[in-house]
Amino acid sequence: MKTLNVGITYNFIQYYLPTKRHKQERSREMTTTADIKFLELDDSEFPVAMKVTKNQSVYEGAKEAEDFNGKDSEYKPFTEDLRYYNGKLYKALRYNYGAAVSTEFLSAENIINGIKSCYGKERCYVSSCTDFPYEEGKSIILGDEKQAAAEKIQKNADRYILCDGKAWEECGEPVYHIQTFGLGNNHGGTGLFIEYLRDPENNNNEYYFNANERTKALEEADNTAKRRGDTEDLGTFADCCNIEVLLPEAVKYDRNRARNRRIMQEEENAGETITIGDIMAKFAELDPSTKVFLKKDRWSDIEKIESISRNALGSLILTAN
Repeated sequence: MKTLNVGITYNFIQYYLPTKRHKQERSREMTTTADIKFLELDDSEFPVAMKVTKNQSVYEGAKEAEDFNGKDSEYKPFTEDLRYYNGKLYKALRYNYGAAVSTEFLSAENIINGIKSCYGKERCYVSSCTDFPYEEGKSIILGDEKQAAAEKIQKNADRYILCDGKAWEECGEPVYHIQTFGLGNNHGGTGLFIEYLRDPENNNNEYYFNANERTKALEEADNTAKRRGDTEDLGTFADCCNIEVLLPEAVKYDRNRARNRRIMQEEENAGETITIGDIMAKFAELDPSTKVFLKKDRWSDIEKIESISRNALGSLILTAN
């Protein structure tokens, strides 16, 4: 493992007082250069964890927008390698145009130059008050956003790993996703796709299946198509996509665990429940002269329900003094 240091020029805001007599701060745009670190790994440190295959429009050797002309593509199963490092998955960046992809990869130099260009041209918002510009020896510097701006660039660079002359970008975990379209009975249809989940720990969609659940995904896709009457889609799902797992620890998505976490959070948020009797008893404890303001039209709610969460009580009472 090694790091590649790249000098990147960027703009930042500096705050100052024109003179010691001034109270209102001004701001100005400054330019500097920072060493941004890019992580470089070799194949042994950056193993292939999964091979993801799905049907895509593929262009041979396309690099420019005009190369993606809609005529020279081939719609076919196309396989992408996903590599694994420090608990995260990464996918090599390719030239692409929308959903269409090229067989050509973006190089590490492409990504570095892209970041240089992006932050070199990014302008800062400064105060429009230019009546008292900064004067050397007179103005007082209050602070700046130099470090914060450099950290922002470094955070962007941390999304990439350089390996084998290619730039690999952090991606979500690939899962099988069943989707339906139209009204059913072969109007629209049922499809099985691969989707990259950015937050697999908290996604409990019942139509998502992890990379090891391909058999379940195929069965459920067929069952869904049968229920909807999409007979033309039955038996077609096995050919549309596949996730081959080479590194078991890279598979983290678990629908049941995510669902259980959501249920626990809902119960936590609900808090302790109290009865209407508890509410009336609380009112009885107040001094008769105390004013309690209830939100308009909420008395009917109190009369209808037998219990509410303690948190919900706050939505009934505006203030008490």
